[in-house]
Amino acid sequence: KTIRFKIGLLRRLINAEIAMKKSRFTDAQILGILKQGESGVLVVDLCREHGISNATYYNWRSKFGGMDASLMSKMKAMAWLLFSKGILQELVLHGLF
Repeated sequence: KTIRFKIGLLRRLINAEIAMKKSRFTDAQILGILKQGESGVLVVDLCREHGISNATYYNWRSKFGGMDASLMSKMKAMAWLLFSKGILQELVLHGLF
């Protein structure tokens, strides 16, 4: 394949890594919000207070419910490793590495 194709592919992969969405909330904040919900605070009130949608709350609950901070950071680190491995596989597949 042409060098131009390889450079374009490499740029797309780097941009994909850079474009990973950052959360407005830290892990500790997310866990705190979920703990408030578990303690009986109405989800509607909780979402209004923190400026999140009901869908965001329930997505967080399905992903992080029952976790502590250390387990949550381990899970995020594992997701980053898998994402990085996917980029490396793309580079190898297209002969850039």
